[in-house]
Amino acid sequence: MTRPDLELELRDHYLSFDGGSPGAASRVAAALDRAPARRRWSIGPPVSSRAFVVACSAFVVVALVAAALLLPRHEPSAAPGASSTTSPEASGTPVATPTATPFVQPTQATPMPTIDPAVAKVDDAGMTQTGVIWALRGSVLDISTDHGRKWRESSLPAAASSIDEVAVIDADHAFVAVGQTTPGGKQSKAMTKIVIYRTGDGGATWQASQAGSVQGDVGVRLRFADASSGFAIFDPATSGPSTIVRTTDGGATWTVTTSVVLDQPIEATNADTLWLGGIRAFPGRPLLRVSRDGGATWSDVQLPGVGAKTTEDLGLLETQPEWPGAIQFVGPNEAFLAVEKVLADDPPACEVLYYQTLDGGNTWSQVAVLPLKQCPLMSPIFLDATHWLQADKPIQGAHLLATSDGGQTWTPAGDARALYNAWTIDGQSWSKMDQIDPDSNIDHSYFALFISWDGGVTWQPADFSAR
Repeated sequence: MTRPDLELELRDHYLSFDGGSPGAASRVAAALDRAPARRRWSIGPPVSSRAFVVACSAFVVVALVAAALLLPRHEPSAAPGASSTTSPEASGTPVATPTATPFVQPTQATPMPTIDPAVAKVDDAGMTQTGVIWALRGSVLDISTDHGRKWRESSLPAAASSIDEVAVIDADHAFVAVGQTTPGGKQSKAMTKIVIYRTGDGGATWQASQAGSVQGDVGVRLRFADASSGFAIFDPATSGPSTIVRTTDGGATWTVTTSVVLDQPIEATNADTLWLGGIRAFPGRPLLRVSRDGGATWSDVQLPGVGAKTTEDLGLLETQPEWPGAIQFVGPNEAFLAVEKVLADDPPACEVLYYQTLDGGNTWSQVAVLPLKQCPLMSPIFLDATHWLQADKPIQGAHLLATSDGGQTWTPAGDARALYNAWTIDGQSWSKMDQIDPDSNIDHSYFALFISWDGGVTWQPADFSAR
């Protein structure tokens, strides 16, 4: 047998049980080259001295082979964050099989900020789906287009002394809602006039439009599909239906569409389509509702395997005003949502059921399931069709999980505190509002904006002086 044939035989048959080490076949072949030829052994007369020498030579060969196999193996470095699982073959030998590449690098701990959070104090803040980070600070609206590394200061309209809501669409377009309440008298009730200011030049100039008047005290929420089309929702301070008004001309004029009782923040996906999700805190309510005419009429959506109504064990994961909504579109017609299914109360084990639509929400299919030991508090973030982020339990002590294959495999991915009031567009650049010293006297508590550029591993307070 030639030397190359010998090495091939060794690699194929003898070094394949544990993978061998780089160069092991060559080392064993070289050892065999150096060893004398070994005759076949048979039962017969006592071994001669020459046979004894041959036996010793064979022992040396075996020792050299064992040494080659037992030498420390120098594995090639794995890609950052890569992981593997083992699955037994028919013979029972574990075989390494790679899993999907994690979207962000796992971390063991999150360092504390080295900058005084007081410099990042904000009244409100958020990140748009185009990557613009904004912060409301008194009468100033700060905007960053490079993930929070530098900021541009814009002045708000002088009349907007009491702001209910800010909606930033991109670096140029933003809207500010202001409620102006007139106290009622003996014969009349208080009235609130809602004025919405708009800018198309990054805050250099603002224009005002009256969006409507509502009896009593109300809060205002803004939901825009783009710079031209959007909705304003007037929520009463007490129980009762919310009023929905819409604009199709960039906020110049507003029209009342309907009044509806809202359990969850409403989401706008285009000029005509609104989505509303139900949570299990309200059993019997529709699990998912859609309006295709700007909120005038609504229809229930049935999801495969769970039906159309919420129960005490079933509902959409909760969301917050600045948090991505229950319905998250990643393309013109492709969207995802997550349903929470409680399996047990003690401990509160859950499954998160992920649904996908490819036709704008007309039909849905279940595409993934994530079993968790505790029920998460917040909805996931769907960055695109395959990269998602999900907390594994309520915010206190939660871990952040990431998937890069549409929910088939998950890996740890940074600080789960990022899931509170946070936005991200690429899994790396994040912004979030944190309440500083929430357990102290209210006079010493405030919100600060934090930025992360490594997927939530480390955080720094926003530096608004960076221009």
